[in-house]
Amino acid sequence: MNIVVMPAGEYWLTDPCYAIPDEEWSSWVERAEAGGDVMCAPVRGHMVMAFATAYGDGVYDGVPVDSGLIGLVPTRVASRSFVGRSVLVPDGESLICVRHDDGRLVFGTISIETATE
Repeated sequence: MNIVVMPAGEYWLTDPCYAIPDEEWSSWVERAEAGGDVMCAPVRGHMVMAFATAYGDGVYDGVPVDSGLIGLVPTRVASRSFVGRSVLVPDGESLICVRHDDGRLVFGTISIETATE
């Protein structure tokens, strides 16, 4: 099980390859890769986190995936049109994100099953 705690803010829950600007994507991946099933690194000073899905690319609970990842991208750094869910973490609160060993990804109250095809 992997756990990441994200601070208050506005996020897109999506495959980060859709939301991180093209010119910053490769750099983010290089900095974030050390985490294995969890990837975290800042983009323009704002933390972007993602969990690996159980089976890589596909569509999981309505979230399309092309990089094998689902995570949270702050709206301040998202620069492209993409499919995702808006997530608001109020000031003074944080969001607990968990990647379970069975491939279930949890972002606060949102749970996404990725071990199903």
